Amino acid sequence: MSTFQCGENVRIGQNVIIEEGVVLGNNITIYDHTIIRKGAIIGDNVIIGYREFKSEEKPAKELLTEIGENVKVRSGTVIYWGTRIGNNSSVGHNAVIRERTIIGHDTYIGSLTAFEGDTKVGNYVGIHTQCHITKFCDIGDYTFIAPLFVGANDQAMAHRRAGHGQNLVGFTTEKYVRIAVGVTVLPGVRFGEGCIVGAGSVVTKDVPPYTVVMGVPARVVKEAPRESVVFEKDGD
Repeated sequence: MSTFQCGENVRIGQNVIIEEGVVLGNNITIYDHTIIRKGAIIGDNVIIGYREFKSEEKPAKELLTEIGENVKVRSGTVIYWGTRIGNNSSVGHNAVIRERTIIGHDTYIGSLTAFEGDTKVGNYVGIHTQCHITKFCDIGDYTFIAPLFVGANDQAMAHRRAGHGQNLVGFTTEKYVRIAVGVTVLPGVRFGEGCIVGAGSVVTKDVPPYTVVMGVPARVVKEAPRESVVFEKDGD
C-alpha cells in the first residue's frame, strides 16, 4: 500500500492511484480515473481530472488523467480529464489545462497560462506566464514561449455562425523555437526549427527554419544562429 502526505479537505474519486512520496496540499479535488506518480507535489486548491461535458461527449473511462513523477502543480491550478504531464515537469499558480493536453517531461508551464485542450507539448519546453495556447497545437521539444503570448485557431471567427468550432487549427513549433514577449500568432502557422520571433510581432504565415522574424506582420530580417540551439540530451 502506497504512503503519501495528505492535507485537509482532500476529495479523492474512484479508480484513483496515488503513489509513494506524493504530497497533497489542502482543499484538493481529484476526480475519477487519475494517477499521481511518486514524488509529485500538488499545491493547495488544485483540481485534477476535472470533467465538464455533455452526455454525448462523455469520455471513455480508460482515458486517464496522469501526473508524472516529481511533477509540481502549484496552488489554484485546474487540470482537466485526459491530461498527461510528464516526469519532472511543473505547472505554475492558477493555470488551466483543459482536456486531452499531453505535456512532456522536464517542461514548465507558467502561472495564469491557459491551454484550451487537445494539444501536445514536447520535452524541455518553457511556456511562460500568462500565455494562451489554443486547441490543436503541437509544440516541439526545447521550444520557449515568453509571457503574454496569444494564439488563435479560428480564421473565420465563426462564433455563433455557420461552421462554429468546425474549422479550428492551431499553431505548430518545431524544435528549438524561441518566441519573445507579447507575440500574437494566427491559425495554422508553423514555426520552423530554430527560428526566433521578435517581441510584439504578429505572425501571419509560416516562419522558415533558422530565421529571425519580427514586426506587424512579422517578416524575416536575418538568419538565426544555428550554433545557439540546445543540443539534445542523451537518450532523447
